[in-house]
Amino acid sequence: MREIRSISNLHQLSTEINESHCKATSAASTALEHARRTGELLIEAKSQIEHGGWLQWLKHNCDVSPRQAQRYIKVCENWESISTKNDATSYLTIDDAIAEPKPHVSHNSGENEWYTPQPFVESARVVLKSIDLDPASSEVANRTVRAEKIHSLDDDGLSKKWNGRVWLNPPYASNLIGAFAEKLVDHVSDGSVSTAIVLVNNATETKWFQTLLSRANAVCFPSSRIRFISPDGNIGAPLQGQALVYFGDEVQSFRSEFSKFGFCLDVPPSKEKARD
Repeated sequence: MREIRSISNLHQLSTEINESHCKATSAASTALEHARRTGELLIEAKSQIEHGGWLQWLKHNCDVSPRQAQRYIKVCENWESISTKNDATSYLTIDDAIAEPKPHVSHNSGENEWYTPQPFVESARVVLKSIDLDPASSEVANRTVRAEKIHSLDDDGLSKKWNGRVWLNPPYASNLIGAFAEKLVDHVSDGSVSTAIVLVNNATETKWFQTLLSRANAVCFPSSRIRFISPDGNIGAPLQGQALVYFGDEVQSFRSEFSKFGFCLDVPPSKEKARD
């Protein structure tokens, strides 16, 4: 963090905090720089106040709420990284500047009941020959998938043993998709799942996607976003692209069948696969 000019008088500090806060909220072209300066002043004032007295001092001396003070302080403390986000930081809002980076998959709606369009399922059936299990399904979804066995929300597929040839379009909520990815990889590793195709968002930066790739044999990145179908029949508007991840020995069959949707490539053996 850059060096702060020392001001020992708390009254002077509160005056400057209020002036800088006013500039930050009224001058859009220089708001971020004023927010940084407000944060500097707040940090210095806080260092001079006895433990437990900060919020009371802030309330009686400054026109800044505790939440806004924390935002200013965060701008100041992260100024070095913030200033690299854009060639002209004045075009960033304070919220943009202090936002934690998140994988784009995190912006999904969180709705888990979205059904795969039939062409992708039919291609999966060509490669897998048949589908023994869909562990994240419903009676409605299985009218298209036609798996021999399904697990639904009611019977919790994560608690069951998976076997055979698997089709998986897992729930995309962040607290679930990782668990489904890990369970599939475990069953592929122990041989209980002989072959599988998984349809997920192409969030390549996430841990769960890397987990899938660690055991996969091939992957297809469709050239356009897959428009999933809601339970009431509406066509969704996906926020990002998807990937179909293949586990099995019929890589050529997978590439031949799924290349009509987009770019396919083999996944080279990982160290973990090589040890097996």
